[in-house]
Amino acid sequence: MRLPTRTTHAAHAVARIVLRSRAHWLLSGRLLLISYASHPSGPVRTVPVRYARSTDGDVIHVLVGDARLESWWRALRPSAPVRLRLRDREVAATADVLDSAVLPHEARDALRLYRRRFPWARVPHGGVVVVRLRPHRPGPAPHAGEAANHRIVVTRHGGPRTLQLITEAVPEPGYGEVRVAVTAAEVNFTDALLREGVYPGGPKPPFTPGYDLVGVIDELGPGVLGWSSGQRVAALTVYGAYTGHICLPTQRLVPLPSGLDPLRALGLLLSYVTAYQLLHRVARVRKGERVLVQGAAGAVGIAALQLGPRDGLEMYGTAAGATTEQVAALGATPVDYTREDVAARVRALTDGGADVVLDGIGGRTAWDSFRALRPGGRLVLFGHHAALSHGRRSLARTLGFHAVGALLFAATALPSHKHVTTYRIAELRDRHPDWYRQDLDELFRLLDAGEISPPPVTALPLARAAQAHRRLGQGHLSGKYVLLCHPCRSIGPRHALADPQRPGDH
Repeated sequence: MRLPTRTTHAAHAVARIVLRSRAHWLLSGRLLLISYASHPSGPVRTVPVRYARSTDGDVIHVLVGDARLESWWRALRPSAPVRLRLRDREVAATADVLDSAVLPHEARDALRLYRRRFPWARVPHGGVVVVRLRPHRPGPAPHAGEAANHRIVVTRHGGPRTLQLITEAVPEPGYGEVRVAVTAAEVNFTDALLREGVYPGGPKPPFTPGYDLVGVIDELGPGVLGWSSGQRVAALTVYGAYTGHICLPTQRLVPLPSGLDPLRALGLLLSYVTAYQLLHRVARVRKGERVLVQGAAGAVGIAALQLGPRDGLEMYGTAAGATTEQVAALGATPVDYTREDVAARVRALTDGGADVVLDGIGGRTAWDSFRALRPGGRLVLFGHHAALSHGRRSLARTLGFHAVGALLFAATALPSHKHVTTYRIAELRDRHPDWYRQDLDELFRLLDAGEISPPPVTALPLARAAQAHRRLGQGHLSGKYVLLCHPCRSIGPRHALADPQRPGDH
């Protein structure tokens, strides 16, 4: 049960301060802090709640007395990762909203414990909601021959050295979840943003990075229907994919078509879906329009240049040096940003400006993007590359990134009627999960038909995640790196393990 509704926001703030201080013992016998995301990619909120332990002492129950007034628990349905702070300890946990019709005994037992612990609490007969919190308590490292899970953990915000490999017990799926044996996880620039702590709404350390994965279901949790053990799946996790096994709600899974190479499919989950949705869901491009892609030699840029001509778009892309040849090979008009004024060059090439600019860099580049638009054009900002310097967080760059963003939105009031909007794939997926599945299915079809070709893949063992991040920050990635987390027979010999060690990798 949350604090009474008459309790002010100030009282909640005081409770949070006390529970996080050395005086936590004053409240921690009755209250704990639960941190949760309003949606998987949204901001993290922390609320104090009353709790009662189950009879075995390991599971914690929170009772919402009036479901009509309380709404925080709705973000946890049906199951969600949370963090708990209890008795000056912070632990990761899984929160499940119990359905009293499905689990009547547990819900009844939780209500009985509450009445014993809080005899003065008013518990209405209708509208009772029980939230079950199961702290993650990995066992000791298993002995030889026993099942084990290997996972990469970001110990603190910072460089690649903060990535550590740990060994723990294999997790067990909760209600509505399945356990996935992760075949591979992609190494993306977004993972570096999460590691550095500049990704909006990102988790706090310790956490496991990894924005997307492909794998095989190896265990079903209670209440799971429509899925089977051995089924190949893909998922956009935002973080958590650098692991051998992961438990996910079934709503996050997309079935992989039979016969599709899992590592080639992995290249579509983030970069190609992002490019597809930027064009069709956000910019809503029309045949014949002129589209400029900033950072066209990057993963999303290559995907956009491949997809654009299919819709009759005239594509332009910024690049530097030899990468301009790669842009030209994809049928786009290259613009060398190191030698030319991008905005002036694009306006000259398009006779007035681009109809759409897709900008995944931000900062000063975003201002050039705005200048390159024709009157009435659309600018879509979707990346944070300019917030980092050589792959590391930079305070000056971060401040400049946000200052330019604010200036651009203010500039939309000018008579030019240029439009500026932002895009994050995880937010759109949360709002329209059917769009993500539909768009990914379309991309699977295009891949199978040979109409798109993701960049070549370099596969590394999970233990080399820090090396991949180091080279990502140095800009030395050619194609895509993936981490083999739980290799299975579906990966063929053409994906041989690479050994990209060069001076400076260690």
